[in-house]
Amino acid sequence: MSPEESVNVRQSSPADRSEGDARNVESHLARLAEIVSEMQSGRLGLDETLALFEEGIEHVRITEQVLTRAERKVEEIIEGGRTRPFAEERTGDRGPSSK
Repeated sequence: MSPEESVNVRQSSPADRSEGDARNVESHLARLAEIVSEMQSGRLGLDETLALFEEGIEHVRITEQVLTRAERKVEEIIEGGRTRPFAEERTGDRGPSSK
C-alpha cells in the first residue's frame, strides 16, 4: 500500500468504511456464487476444484470478519443505551397481557 493509499484509509469516515464493507461483502458473496457454480459444473479437475475451494474459504473468512465487526457495532449501540432491541420495543408497547 502506498503512503497516499494509507492516508486515504486513515481519513475515511466510519460511514465510508461501513459503505465499503457492505460493497466488500457483496463482492465476496458474488465471487462465492461464481465459485460454487464453477465447482458444480463438473468440468474442473481436482487441482482446479481445490484451488477454487481454497479461494472460496478465503472469501468466507473475510466476509465473516466484516459481518462480525458489524454485529459488534450493533451490540455496542444497543448496550450504549442509544436504542433498544426490537423485541423489547414491541413487548413494551403492548402493555400487560390481559388473559
